[in-house]
Amino acid sequence: MNTKAPFSLYIHWPFCSKKCHYCEFVALEQHEDYQEAYHKSLLKEINLYAQSLEGKGHISTIFIGGGTPSLYDTEWMEELFATLHHNFDLSDTSEIAMESNPADITEEKLDAWLELGINRLSIGVQVLDDDILFKLNRRQRTRDVLNAMRIAPKYFENISADLILGLPEVSQATWDYTIQEAMSWPLKHISMYFLTVHEKTPLYFGVQRGDIKLASETEIVENYKKTVDIFAQHGFEQYETSNYAKPGYTSIHNQAYWERKPYKG
Repeated sequence: MNTKAPFSLYIHWPFCSKKCHYCEFVALEQHEDYQEAYHKSLLKEINLYAQSLEGKGHISTIFIGGGTPSLYDTEWMEELFATLHHNFDLSDTSEIAMESNPADITEEKLDAWLELGINRLSIGVQVLDDDILFKLNRRQRTRDVLNAMRIAPKYFENISADLILGLPEVSQATWDYTIQEAMSWPLKHISMYFLTVHEKTPLYFGVQRGDIKLASETEIVENYKKTVDIFAQHGFEQYETSNYAKPGYTSIHNQAYWERKPYKG
């Protein structure tokens, strides 16, 4: 990587209090005892990487993903950002994004994240049905999502919601309700992913046993087309396979990957 060129930075927080049954990411459930050691190791790695550069590196975008970054202790996050500012030039950093679980979102946390310089919040919604969320081992409930969407706009203008199309047992009425609600929120971006059944996940084994029935491809495709049309009617333009944004609000960090720009993870 050209150390003189601006680069994007991805920071992984691999901890979850509960791991979703469809998840194949590096996400550790109930490993709280390891969090402080990981945090200190992360700071050490940032320092070591900065020392390997010729001069102070310029960061163009930052994305904090997981896992569940909204579980990252606020005081530790302050240390993280202090370390970043000490080692790198963030004066031209256009986007600092973070993933979050709706159950973690409070006004106190929103204010702290904003103070750190985070300017884009990605909220994991998936679907608005408590029974389905419970069966998927998701921690949030519909009330958490609605509360997050009520208070987050007080602090953040650039809010994205994640949805998953094709989750088991989602009725047409449930999906229609989810999309109807989403269109009422002050979102600037939506990521709508197709459900992928990854091997060795609880979802995979449930499907293999026949305990979990998935929607047909025809149903999923029809819902996809219908939903994309609704997004377009509300001003969301599709700019990537699974991503839709209001004009001027595409994910700058994700586009850096697509455009093969330099990044460090």
